[in-house]
Amino acid sequence: MKLYGKTAKTTEAPLVGHMLSSTTPVGVSSYAHARMFAPAGIDYLPKSSDKMLILPVDGVNLCLGAPCDTTGLAEGELRLRAKSGAYIHLKSNGEVVINGLRISAQGKIL
Repeated sequence: MKLYGKTAKTTEAPLVGHMLSSTTPVGVSSYAHARMFAPAGIDYLPKSSDKMLILPVDGVNLCLGAPCDTTGLAEGELRLRAKSGAYIHLKSNGEVVINGLRISAQGKIL
């Protein structure tokens, strides 16, 4: 497995990171310029109130993500949520839900 340009063996001890508290504003912390990691094709910038998982590697702070709420998700599903509350939920049965509007895998509004 590749980890920020270095090969990590799966038999090595687990890497240890730490959680940046939600009480520390991103804009004034030393983690304001942490490199962000997410699934391919997803770009995001956490809210200043978000807790973030920070992993220091080779003198660079990597933000591996923020805790997420998996309530209402089935295995293999993805939900994108914005600060405003808007969301897109890609369901494992092929449906897409956008802010409560259900669309079938065939594109019909349900």
